[in-house]
Amino acid sequence: MAQFDVYENQGEGKNLYPYFIDIQNPLFERLNERIVVPLTALSNLKPIRHLHPLIRIQNHQYVLMTNLLTSVSATQLRHEPVLNADIHRADVVAALDLLVMGI
Repeated sequence: MAQFDVYENQGEGKNLYPYFIDIQNPLFERLNERIVVPLTALSNLKPIRHLHPLIRIQNHQYVLMTNLLTSVSATQLRHEPVLNADIHRADVVAALDLLVMGI
């Protein structure tokens, strides 16, 4: 598992949130849980600028639902990631800063 890996959601809610992005730093890879943010199709909502960055996955736009930050068991992310979204690192970190710090 790498930070910013995007995984297909294979659990409940996969129709609304088909992907998760793993945002947890590798320093804590030995923990049993991973901090993730769900992604939803752009057609499901009007994103809030800076809070909801867009990520393209398989030619479709998905919204990073930063305000739905959660944790999942690391066992839920044992399958191959769809992609690594490290190219969006600055936008993801800025969205987290906005949500938590208001900046």
